[in-house]
Amino acid sequence: MCGDESSKKLQKIPLSNDTIRLRINDMSFDIPAIKIAGLFSIQLDKTTDVSEDAQLMIYVRYPGLTDIQEDILFCKPMSTTTRVEDIFLIVDSFFIEEGLNWNQCFSICTDGVAAMTASQKGFSTRAKQMNPQIISIHWLLHRQNLASKKLSPELFIVLDELLR
Repeated sequence: MCGDESSKKLQKIPLSNDTIRLRINDMSFDIPAIKIAGLFSIQLDKTTDVSEDAQLMIYVRYPGLTDIQEDILFCKPMSTTTRVEDIFLIVDSFFIEEGLNWNQCFSICTDGVAAMTASQKGFSTRAKQMNPQIISIHWLLHRQNLASKKLSPELFIVLDELLR
């Protein structure tokens, strides 16, 4: 697809677990810029990697100097379970380590699964205990993505065209 020259360049990129982890960490965040911005929002996505290990990815949006910035805040393995408490502790520990304040987080976007949105024990509820002003948003494209996997080829083409 890219041509022979590009293919040769891509083959030279090391893809070990450590290299990938370090590159994600290098790309992942600009904590001073987030602190300067004063406000930020996060989007949580729990996923599994090729070896079926659970990973927690957090994306951050914050006002930059000239535009809204979007970055990967972090990607961490879920070494224990994927319960709400575990997810919250990972995020809260990261906030504490990096000096981020829950009061500066004005919205949370999740995929809508019960573990994230449940009114009594969901991640959003835990975050609102830290900052009652947080707005919780459901990430609609996640549900659309899941639904599209089961669509007939004809309907998938229509959906694909609509999203372009």
